[in-house]
Amino acid sequence: MAAPKPAVIVLLLVVVALVAFFVVGVGLGAGDKPAPSREEKLAWRDKLFGKPEPVLPVQMKLEAPCSGSPALSRIPAGQKCTVQVGSAQAWMRKLTAQSSDGVQLVYKSNGRFSTPIQVALNQGEKPRDEVELSVQKAGGVLELNCQGPKSPVGCLVTLK
Repeated sequence: MAAPKPAVIVLLLVVVALVAFFVVGVGLGAGDKPAPSREEKLAWRDKLFGKPEPVLPVQMKLEAPCSGSPALSRIPAGQKCTVQVGSAQAWMRKLTAQSSDGVQLVYKSNGRFSTPIQVALNQGEKPRDEVELSVQKAGGVLELNCQGPKSPVGCLVTLK
């Protein structure tokens, strides 16, 4: 019987090493540590990629029936409006939306492999008046739907 070739021996050693690393990794990861909080995840993201810059007002375009500017827009009660977020040089940016009215947000990235993100402001069991979205380099489309205005003229939304 012929001796195995050196390449086969090296390949087998690599496979054994990978299996050993997997077993050790699973064993160490099976501790009683709780899952990292949202703040811890954001801190790791900031350490790895740097703190994302905010989307600039000139990178946003507000479309009818909204009035105002992207920084402070008014949405008529019961209607939707669209904000186009343009592309930029930065790999990742942040877009903060604030409102004291009931607003449904749907964000769809222009990048590849993106899934629409739906967030409600001031609605549901745990109402919140601010949300921070991550915007990729390619930009995207943000749809604002005024569902629960506090005033009869509509919802006010601040984007920064």
